[in-house]
Amino acid sequence: MVSEQRGSERAAPIVFGAWHAVRMERGVEAMLRRASWLEHEGKVEQALRLLDRFIRERPESGALREARGSLYAAEGYARAAEHDFEVACELQPERVAAWCALGEVRLRLGLEASASAALAQARALGYQGPDPTLAVARLDEGR
Repeated sequence: MVSEQRGSERAAPIVFGAWHAVRMERGVEAMLRRASWLEHEGKVEQALRLLDRFIRERPESGALREARGSLYAAEGYARAAEHDFEVACELQPERVAAWCALGEVRLRLGLEASASAALAQARALGYQGPDPTLAVARLDEGR
């Protein structure tokens, strides 16, 4: 059981919205792959509907919320993305990437103080990656 869980955690993350890598989570790998496939086929609305259904089936999944939030952000729905990232952080506060994404989306919304708090939490959990404002610029370029 433990090795199975570790295997899921070590699997390569899946990029959603061409900007955010969602770390695998035990029990939802196939769901993430199906939604990713739809997105890569250009069927973003179908991917979002599928993620809606999967979230109803697995409401405890932070990874599913991260994936949907990533697609919302890439499609220009920053408030919806913010909500999904907030829920992902509440459900699984150890998800560093969710905290980073929450901070990035809040920066995009002009919510500097709350963005700073989310990014500080990501750093407290060990985030040492590039400046998240670069991801915000990438999101804005794609629009």
